[in-house]
Amino acid sequence: MDDNDQEKRAELIKQLGNDMAYRTIKAIAELITVPSLVGVDYADVRVVVRQPGRPLAVSVFGAAEGEAGADRGRKAALIALADVSRRIREEQEG
Repeated sequence: MDDNDQEKRAELIKQLGNDMAYRTIKAIAELITVPSLVGVDYADVRVVVRQPGRPLAVSVFGAAEGEAGADRGRKAALIALADVSRRIREEQEG
C-alpha cells in the first residue's frame, strides 16, 4: 500500500468516525425532542448513558460501492448485531 492509499484510507476512516458521531448525537437528540408513545427526556438519556458496562444502543455503520454494496452492508450489520446479542446473552447468563 503506497502513501497515497494510506492517506485516502485514513481520510475515509476519519469521515466514517465523524459520520458515526453525528448520527449518534442526532439519534439521541431526536429521542429526546421528537414526540413518541414513550416520553424520554435528557435526564432519562443521562441515566442510561452513565450506567457502566451496559450498552446504550447498537449502531452499525458501513460503506460500500457497487451493485452488491448494499447487500454486503446489510449482511455485515446483521452479523454485528448477532454478535452483540450473543455477548449480551452471555453476560446475563453469568
